[in-house]
Amino acid sequence: MTENSSDNRPQSARRLALALIALTILFCCVSAFGAYRFTSLFEKEKAAQNVLQEKLQAVMLIQSSVLDLQTYVLDGDTRARDRLSDKTGQLEVLMHNNSSDKDYQQMYEAFHMWRQMLAVPMIGKRQEFDTSSLNFSEMGIAYIQANAPMHQRRIEELGAQALKASKDNLDAIHGEIAGALFPLLLLTASTGITALIIAFLLMRSL
Repeated sequence: MTENSSDNRPQSARRLALALIALTILFCCVSAFGAYRFTSLFEKEKAAQNVLQEKLQAVMLIQSSVLDLQTYVLDGDTRARDRLSDKTGQLEVLMHNNSSDKDYQQMYEAFHMWRQMLAVPMIGKRQEFDTSSLNFSEMGIAYIQANAPMHQRRIEELGAQALKASKDNLDAIHGEIAGALFPLLLLTASTGITALIIAFLLMRSL
């Protein structure tokens, strides 16, 4: 019986060694897959964050343009008029860089309509007021007739929708990362613990 036990030891050790090698290969494969998967997800997350930041920049440019127009119309501050012109150029660059994005298209179309239907006419009215050819009441009537609240509300709604869509997309990516992390950690831990057990049994069989 002692001789049979001695003969079985090399066979057991060989099987344990093969199992350990298989687990090591599995561990390497799991690690490689996990690295690839998380690299892809983190790149996706970074891209989504960049999109959100750019859309936030576009929304802030539009909102501040509305305030600049109001400042120029009420106070005649030409710096506000110049800022409005600069921000229009910045929005056009953002639109050009994201021309395939539906949210940018909708925001820019609404901004363009606001500019053509409200901003440009009111800038002209303010210039008439500054030359004393128009009184303040007439300028206020022109502002109301241009339906300023409707244009501004439309701009605000589209901006909020664009930001919500980007935030939802980023949250979904975070969910993917969390969903992939737990199974991978569990599989990695299970593989590591099993490998340790086999290594311990292998040492005892020698």
